Amino acid sequence: MQQQEVFIQADLPMNYGYKLISGEKHTRQRDTILRICLASKLSLEQTQEALALYGMSQLHCRIPRDMAFIVAINNKMFDVFSVNLFLQENGMLPMK
Repeated sequence: MQQQEVFIQADLPMNYGYKLISGEKHTRQRDTILRICLASKLSLEQTQEALALYGMSQLHCRIPRDMAFIVAINNKMFDVFSVNLFLQENGMLPMK
């Protein structure tokens, strides 16, 4: 998958996405990294690794919102809009 496609699927501005990937910019928004992981169709293991490499806490099954992401990834629900809907249907805030 091309980076451009990932940023479109993640609903992120391309310039911002490229700067995040290149390391030119850094985000403290874990949801932004999760958006990129979902759009890239990363497995749970790969998502956990990406979060760790970016210096963010990994998904943990005891945290309800994290568990929703784990369920979504394990069920291959990679569409950001579908995951946001899933979060909202379960009483959680959508990704920022």
